[in-house]
Amino acid sequence: MFIDKTLHCVNLPENIFFTAAINPPSDPSKEAKSTDNEFYRVDYMVHKLPQLLQNLVVPYGVLESSIMRDYIQQKIAQFEISIEKDEQVISLTKAEQKILTKAILDAQEFCETKLAPNTVSQREIQRCFNFIEYFWSSDWDNTKNIDRTVYALRCIALSIALIYYFRLPKRNDNKESKVKNRPSREDLAKKLHEGTIPNFP
Repeated sequence: MFIDKTLHCVNLPENIFFTAAINPPSDPSKEAKSTDNEFYRVDYMVHKLPQLLQNLVVPYGVLESSIMRDYIQQKIAQFEISIEKDEQVISLTKAEQKILTKAILDAQEFCETKLAPNTVSQREIQRCFNFIEYFWSSDWDNTKNIDRTVYALRCIALSIALIYYFRLPKRNDNKESKVKNRPSREDLAKKLHEGTIPNFP
């Protein structure tokens, strides 16, 4: 369908065309160096495109940090939490939006620089939203006795931990496996503690 523009041996109209997004192909030399001792996978396996498709590729590169920040801010500004039990819809305050934006940016940057560029994507951002909504609504009955900002920070911290923190090994794991210079949970926790979320995790 992509190559000869046919579907079930029927020619497709000329005004139909296809676009797709794909990660850069994996580096065979890096794949060869990977071992079974890796705690996490550095890169997803991406095969090289067929020669016929090579000329159609338009490389956009990695989003600049300022563009990524604007994108995340806009996504968070539109983010709403649905409380089905009370049929309420809650939006994050400006202060909560700022905390979540900084936390996601710090976590994304940590994984991209310390692990590999392809280890995180925009999917992680949406997963954070899903977990925040889950944690916020799961303990909704007890929120009346908890400060709103404290409760929001707790939900944000839990979501960041599940998406980014727990994918990393503990510092003791690195020592036991005798692997040096491998980023740990404690490294990410320090970055988040200093930048956004006190006493994380």
